[in-house]
Amino acid sequence: MEWTSLNIAHHITAPNPLAIRKEFIPAAHCFPEHKHKWHQVVYATAGDLMVKTIEQSFLISPKLQAVWLPAGTQHQVGSSQGAYFNSLWIANDAHNQFDMSEPTIFDVSPFLKALILEISDR
Repeated sequence: MEWTSLNIAHHITAPNPLAIRKEFIPAAHCFPEHKHKWHQVVYATAGDLMVKTIEQSFLISPKLQAVWLPAGTQHQVGSSQGAYFNSLWIANDAHNQFDMSEPTIFDVSPFLKALILEISDR
């Protein structure tokens, strides 16, 4: 399958301490490889979402899982069928309470899901 590259917004400011962004990726589209100066949680609300780093690939199950990307992680986000997703951007200095120094996939609890959706609607 040939993928179409999406433009990355370059006017994004760092979160202080948290920012959230709602996105839609059309089928067979991806954001090209990039990295942020902040940590990121990628959470799919509908559709398939693939997150690739240099060493790993994660397929996120909608509404059930999310991917943690530490600051500076080179990554690409795409979808074969199209997807809606939220990105939570977390300031570096807010990270000291987490022990996740590597990209990882994790289950999203009902509480975290509700929190993500509530924040993203504001």
